[in-house]
Amino acid sequence: MIDKLEWNSLSYSYNQTNTISFPDGRINRGEVLAAIGPSGSGKSTWLQLLSGILAIQKGDVHYGETSLKGTSERRRDKLRAQNVGLVFQNNHFLNELSVSDNLSLPAFAQKHQLDSNHIAELANRLHVDHLLNRKPKECSVGELQRLSIVRTLSTRPSFLLADEPTSALDDVNTESILSIFDELVADLNIGVLIVTHDNRVKSHFSNTINFGK
Repeated sequence: MIDKLEWNSLSYSYNQTNTISFPDGRINRGEVLAAIGPSGSGKSTWLQLLSGILAIQKGDVHYGETSLKGTSERRRDKLRAQNVGLVFQNNHFLNELSVSDNLSLPAFAQKHQLDSNHIAELANRLHVDHLLNRKPKECSVGELQRLSIVRTLSTRPSFLLADEPTSALDDVNTESILSIFDELVADLNIGVLIVTHDNRVKSHFSNTINFGK
């Protein structure tokens, strides 16, 4: 497992004319970092560079001591599967399957051994264990977001990267999700990196990066 995620001199261009540059930084396991900025400021692109979804054009990202620069897509996919869990605004649950089956999919996709006890413990910790036999369409938006965090943590990543995890939630569910991130950092010693335009997140965390200034 890696202990740090670090990036420096990152920039990216989609059309070779408009280049987005990103501030240098680092996050360790046991920390939360929130990247705050308006839509279109490059936050999601930055997250995709850090997670290895996008290939690096300029600058570098390090998973521990391992550089992502110049690595193949297959190598980046492997590093991401071993080290990083992703949470999206759209939870991408399959309504044809039960919640429990949905939570098992990452282990099969990444060829990890399925640990049903670990998933059950996570579901209990996030207070969604009573939903496991339901279909996703029978769950609320807030419940689905907590379930998506369970799914992401099922493969024991060192870092959780969340893209707009609260933008579709009301104030009560937003505070619940942010408190869950605090607990995960403290209890599981993972690093949590959040990108969002939601200023409620900024007021919750002291460690922030501002985009679009």
